Parts: sequence; C-alpha cells; structure tokens
Amino acid sequence: MENNLENQCAECLEYILHQWGHGFTKQVDFIIENVNIARKKLQQNPADMAGVLINLARIETLASKLVELKSPYHFEMVDLNVLYQDFWKDWKQNRYSTQIELIEQLSSDPVLVWANASWLKKVLDSLVDNATKALMDQKENQEKKIWIQTLLEDGYGILVVKDNGPGIDEFTRKSLFDHPINLQPNGHGRGLYIARLLVVEIYQGSIEEDLQYSPGAAFVIRIPVKTSG
Repeated sequence: MENNLENQCAECLEYILHQWGHGFTKQVDFIIENVNIARKKLQQNPADMAGVLINLARIETLASKLVELKSPYHFEMVDLNVLYQDFWKDWKQNRYSTQIELIEQLSSDPVLVWANASWLKKVLDSLVDNATKALMDQKENQEKKIWIQTLLEDGYGILVVKDNGPGIDEFTRKSLFDHPINLQPNGHGRGLYIARLLVVEIYQGSIEEDLQYSPGAAFVIRIPVKTSG
C-alpha cells in the first residue's frame, strides 16, 4: 500500500512538471541555485546587498508557489461551484476566451465534496484545455462552445465538462484513462491519466466519458459528497 501511494505521488509530481512552464524540478533547482548565488555574493562582497536581495526575492516567489501546492492527499471540503468560479477567473485571462463561448450550468445548492481544491482545479483545467485545443483545431467560422455543469446526484458531487468539438475516435477511447496518452499534437498526454489517479484512486470517485453525448466530447466526474463526521 505504501509503495502504491508513493507511486501515485510520483505521478502527481510528474503532472506538476508538465503543467508548469519551467517544470517542477527546474523550479526547485532554480531555488537552490539562487540560494547558492546569494551565499557567494555575501562571501565575496558583504556590501553587495542589492544583488543578494534580488536573488532572495526570486527565491521567495518560487518557494511560495511550491508551498501553495499542497499534497493531493491533503483533504478539505471543496464546493464545486466555488471551484468553477476560481477557474472562471483564470479563464478570463485565456487567449481563447474571446473565441470560445463558456456556458455554466451550476447547481443552485453548494456541491460539497471531500478532495483537494488545488488538485481538483488542475483536473478541471486539464479537461477544459483538451476541449479548447480540440475546438481551436476546427474551422475558424465554426461555433465553439464549452459547457461546465455541477450538480448533486445520489450522494455524489458531479462535475461535467463537454464541448461541441470533433469528439474522440474509437481507437483512442479504448485506452483513454489507462496510461499517459496524447490527445493533442503539442500535449504531454498525462492530463486524463492523472485525472483518473486523482479522482478514482485518491478521492474515491469516478471519471468517464459520456458516450451518449454527441457531437463533441463530454467527461463526467463523480466524487462522494462530504458528510458530517
């Protein structure tokens, strides 16, 4: 069991590496490098505080990013409606937000699940990113829409992401969540694989493609609702 958890953590860290532009390990290396530079500057010229402070500012910025990334095993109460609102704030800065219509269909009640907000948002980011890339590969004059829905059903909080893109071919569908698989030419192929690890293995839920939905692709995430106790 312990080795299994270690493997899952390793997979999650791999996801960070490919989500950040410079990579997780490079961020850590950069912090160590700047610590050493600051130390050398003080040793060589104790009066050169300006140079040291610049390096320390870089260290502080990068370290704060690392601190914000809690373990996926750090459980907390997450409202899927609030999670969507956090996502939407970032989406407004997306360069494709003016070309794609984002349609929200949120539950009128809080949808509280037991998970980790930061990592669950990464799953939502990944699903929307896949949908965005699929839509942008279509003709320029074709209507482009993404729907995000939250609801409560049979003791589960449900998050649905669907689009009106070209959909997923049968060959790809057979191993969609089984291992790292690349849906896009410029992607890393880890989004759905890591999403399954997080949602199924860690948060005891499910993630699946809605095969009844057409045209386009639709993914449904179910996570047990947070109960008292």
